[in-house]
Amino acid sequence: MGVFDKFFGRKKQKSPREEIPRQEMTPLEAFVKRFTDNGGLFLLAEQTDDVYAYLRQILKEEDKENYIIYDDAVLDMPRKAGLPYSSSHSIDPEKDVFFSPVMYLIQNTGGIMISANQTQGIPWEQLPSVLVFTATPAQLAEDTHEALSDINRRFRQHYPEQLKTYTRFNAEEKAGKKVYLILHYE
Repeated sequence: MGVFDKFFGRKKQKSPREEIPRQEMTPLEAFVKRFTDNGGLFLLAEQTDDVYAYLRQILKEEDKENYIIYDDAVLDMPRKAGLPYSSSHSIDPEKDVFFSPVMYLIQNTGGIMISANQTQGIPWEQLPSVLVFTATPAQLAEDTHEALSDINRRFRQHYPEQLKTYTRFNAEEKAGKKVYLILHYE
């Protein structure tokens, strides 16, 4: 059993009584449920040190060597964690893990919205097979429409290019990715 099985657990068969009805879930709980149902791996970090520990553990668990980072907003995280990182466009899928913040978490689909700001325009298919995203609860939008409305307000002059929302995370599928999401409060 891997370390992440302890966090995520194996999918267990639950009786209908054990399921929490979606209408009783908070928006964040509903997002997490959909995100994990879509194949994503969710980690909750209450402190910044938890994020560093997760980043170390992901490299170890996935048997990778390096984080690829294109967004300056998260550049300090692997550095402060003492982890190797690069901003090179030369990606080695055997050694690299992509690390980035998201633009938005989309609650009604369990998806993540990213743009060329995070990927430097590199297509999803060309990113490494293991992706790690970070977000805060403030980045949760009810739906894509709400996220796009907020983007229109925030980025009037420098609208992000290549906005996409991804909702299917399955490393076994063709061009599939293993996607981790670290939600942190700091």
